[in-house]
Amino acid sequence: MTSEVHRPLADYPENIWEGLLDSLSQSDLGTETFKEKHSKLKEVVNESFMASRENPTENIKFIDALCRLGVSYHFERDIVEQLEKSFGSLDFNQMIREEGCDLYTVGILFQVFRQFGFKLSVDVFNKFKAGDGSFKGHLLEDANGMLSLYEAAQ
Repeated sequence: MTSEVHRPLADYPENIWEGLLDSLSQSDLGTETFKEKHSKLKEVVNESFMASRENPTENIKFIDALCRLGVSYHFERDIVEQLEKSFGSLDFNQMIREEGCDLYTVGILFQVFRQFGFKLSVDVFNKFKAGDGSFKGHLLEDANGMLSLYEAAQ
């Protein structure tokens, strides 16, 4: 005695990517207009990167944004050059260790320097520690700072 098995059919919506990918042909991707747009956007980002050099902290935050967006490879030489300049500056190293720099900023600076192979000491986080070695209690309210510290620790 065999009984027929009825399975419910999945009623999935149409794939939205098929129409979009069909509309783009390989010839469209190689046209001069695409290359021109790419070149113009790269110039705009490069100008913004150069303008951010006036403030070393903002410059490194800009480098972090380029890395997160996945476009830092376009500016690799300039990034390493700028990080070398900042890393070697006594004023910059002093600024990181002063009380004016918050946990968020120190976390990003630590992460970017380490990401590009610079050995920034973990001592930069000592100013955020209490006498017993744990982090100060008020830092728990700083969500951006704690996230920055967590990402720097990875």
